[in-house]
Amino acid sequence: MFVVCITLLLVCVITVVDYFHTPKKNAKGQFVIERGTYGSGKEKVQLRAEVGKKHHDMSLEVEGQNYSEKEIPGIMEEATRKLEKLVLGKNKSFDEVRKDLRLLSEIPNTGVEVRWEMDRYDLIDPSGKILQGQIPEKGEVIQLKAILTAGQKEMEHIFYANLFPPKLSSEEAQKKKIEDQAKAMEAKDKTSPYVVLPEYVDGKKLTWRYPQDSRAAGVLLLGTFLAGFLVFWEEYEKKKQETYRKEELLKEYPQIVSQITLFVKAGMPVRMAWFKIAETYEKEKKVPQSAYEEMVYTMNEIKHGISESESYERFGQRCGLISYRRLGTLLSGNIKKGAKGIAELLKKETMEAFEERKNRAKKMGEEAGTKLLGPMFMMLLVVLTIIVVPAFLSIQI
Repeated sequence: MFVVCITLLLVCVITVVDYFHTPKKNAKGQFVIERGTYGSGKEKVQLRAEVGKKHHDMSLEVEGQNYSEKEIPGIMEEATRKLEKLVLGKNKSFDEVRKDLRLLSEIPNTGVEVRWEMDRYDLIDPSGKILQGQIPEKGEVIQLKAILTAGQKEMEHIFYANLFPPKLSSEEAQKKKIEDQAKAMEAKDKTSPYVVLPEYVDGKKLTWRYPQDSRAAGVLLLGTFLAGFLVFWEEYEKKKQETYRKEELLKEYPQIVSQITLFVKAGMPVRMAWFKIAETYEKEKKVPQSAYEEMVYTMNEIKHGISESESYERFGQRCGLISYRRLGTLLSGNIKKGAKGIAELLKKETMEAFEERKNRAKKMGEEAGTKLLGPMFMMLLVVLTIIVVPAFLSIQI
């Protein structure tokens, strides 16, 4: 109830704010709409014009703020200074460029757009990425022309960058030497059925082998994972079956005790009552029921010579629940001590069994109600999202 009240209050507040929200006013009391920052482009604003009791809804495109003619030269100079630092990227100066340049299309926080032209597209691409393998060790100077645009004003700024191949670590340099030697050996005699590989690099002997196939490790890892998953799944299914069997046994117990009590009170011996219930189940069985299957098993044990008292006790042990063990002990004790008072004991056991069943049903109902809280909160969250998000998006601040 508390959550519902808070939700309604929040919805009401948002609705009132959205309904009475109006554009700002300037010092003269005129309604105004704030433009975006320089170079932010056009933005659509939803408005409602009220004339007396009538109103007209419309959409107005508001362009970002532009520079005045007096401001543009200063903005261009500032943009050029920023551009010189930004273009370098991770390089320290244009005298030695070994890493990619940043050829921006717009200078941040200025609204100034940039186009690029260069004289060597074979050494660097339009995004500033250096094309490795094309640059000589001694370096190569290229010209970059930046065309800056602010409003209707354009200005050109030229950069000269001295491109060099990237510096290699000792391992990378050694790898490159080996690759160069291998390529040279491969191109040496293409009529031969074999390619002779280099034997030495930097005076050190080379040993060649094929890389280890990672598929074997992948298969081993996948197989281990699947084996572990199957073990887990088997345990999960086993526990699931045990839980289901336990629930089924608990559900069937009151009915079994009630049937035995009914037959015993009618004057039938416990053995005959047991056989009667088990045989009836076998004739009418459509779906196996755990407790009745155990009763049939016990009946067959008695028929094959196992003592009646021991069979009842083993029945309780196989079922594994306290109630069934209690019933097995009760029936076994009846055989050992005589049939006196067995009907009353079974009647009492029946009443307790149905009372436990009623309590269990009540508990399951409470658990089901608790489980429904999760979906209810999810639905509440969805409703809040549907209401709140469009309300906030429609507010023009």
